[in-house]
Amino acid sequence: MVIGNWSTIKCQLSTVNCQLSTYQLINCQLSTVQLSNCQLSTNNLLHR
Repeated sequence: MVIGNWSTIKCQLSTVNCQLSTYQLINCQLSTVQLSNCQLSTNNLLHR
């Protein structure tokens, strides 16, 4: 019984970790987009 519960807990933790990693990946992609926008803005300023 205890071993079964532990397996379930480990599975739930893995699921949570996976979801957190997905959120971090999305944040990273958003940051990359913002960085690209920043570089574009900088280029626009330089070419004026």
